Amino acid sequence: MQIPPFAAQQAKPAASGFFVGPEKADSAVKQEFLEYARMTPAEKVRRDILEAMGLKEEDLANLDPKLREAIENRIKETIKMKVEASQEQQTGVYIDIKA
Repeated sequence: MQIPPFAAQQAKPAASGFFVGPEKADSAVKQEFLEYARMTPAEKVRRDILEAMGLKEEDLANLDPKLREAIENRIKETIKMKVEASQEQQTGVYIDIKA
């Protein structure tokens, strides 16, 4: 039994909720990946924290200034902790597991 050629190219849902052809869906996925790949580690941490809180940059911009400042401070502290933790890691250390 042979699978019809169109079966491998079924439409995929887009972010808008509408279905798009495979070439447009692949393009959107590639664009999203490239945007993520171009982000600095600090930008990734910021995005992850906002996502965990259910917020986007636009939502953050529209918040009460005191609440926004608290969230910004949390982001700064998290980034600082991650940087310090990565500096504490020792690389190239030899461990003799036979001893």
